[in-house]
Amino acid sequence: MTTQTEAQLAKMDTKALEKAFERYLKEKDPVLHKKAIRSLLEEVGLEEDLDIMDEEYNSVEEFFMNWKKAGKIMPNDSLEKAGVMELGRKSKKFYNKRQYRKLHNLFFKVMFRHVMDFLDIENHKEFDTITDADLYEKGIIPSEIHFQYFLLEAPLQIKDFDWHRSDEIMMQHLACLIVCFDDIYEFLHEMGQE
Repeated sequence: MTTQTEAQLAKMDTKALEKAFERYLKEKDPVLHKKAIRSLLEEVGLEEDLDIMDEEYNSVEEFFMNWKKAGKIMPNDSLEKAGVMELGRKSKKFYNKRQYRKLHNLFFKVMFRHVMDFLDIENHKEFDTITDADLYEKGIIPSEIHFQYFLLEAPLQIKDFDWHRSDEIMMQHLACLIVCFDDIYEFLHEMGQE
């Protein structure tokens, strides 16, 4: 897990970030797209996690295919078992059918729910409603996961994000999703134990 302070986030080279982010969203050349993702993840110290994903054969596929197996080995009385099994069923279906937007959205919703539970948003009386912008502008999302959360959310919010680029580019995109998802999950888990 990486942690970045607001000061580190403020020091990010905005022009380089904008260029990398634009390539992340629209680049059709797999080499340039991968460089863009690496540049973005370097900003929060996660480039090595991306390298590990590259080195491990089928790591992206395994991530999406193994949720149902994980649910099956959970104790029957586990409150999370049914949810993990359903996540596994949908994850496998969307991955096999190359429904990348649905797959990304599925995992974003899982992460969103975990973040909201961690922040205990439902018990904050100051929030009748909360928007995506509020999460960032009001500093609700912890700075340690702010950038990773943004990388998960942005493709779903940007209307012209191209979900039908090559499979190679989509695998790179899914690798980025996994790296950010894992880092956020690890942060929430560690903070929950303190």
